[in-house]
Amino acid sequence: SVAEEIAQRLPSARVVEAFNLAFAENLKSSTHRHSLVAPSVFYCGDDNNAKLVADQLIRECGYEAINAGPLISSRSQETLATAWV
Repeated sequence: SVAEEIAQRLPSARVVEAFNLAFAENLKSSTHRHSLVAPSVFYCGDDNNAKLVADQLIRECGYEAINAGPLISSRSQETLATAWV
C-alpha cells in the first residue's frame, strides 16, 4: 500500500491511513452532522498514539471512527477506495 511504502521510506514517521472513502464533496457537506447516524471512517496504523490522534480528528469532523487494525490493513482500504471510485 502507499501508506506502507511511506512508513518504510520514513521509518521515524507515525503513519495512519484514513479518509480513503470520504470524498471531498462529503467532507465539505455538513448534512451528515444533522443525521442520527454518523458515517463511518476507517483508519489503520501501527502506532497507537498516532491512531488516537486520527480517531479524535475523525470524530471532530463528525464521523464515527473505526479502528481497522495495523497498517497492513491499508492494503484493503486502498483497494476498496479504488473500487468505490
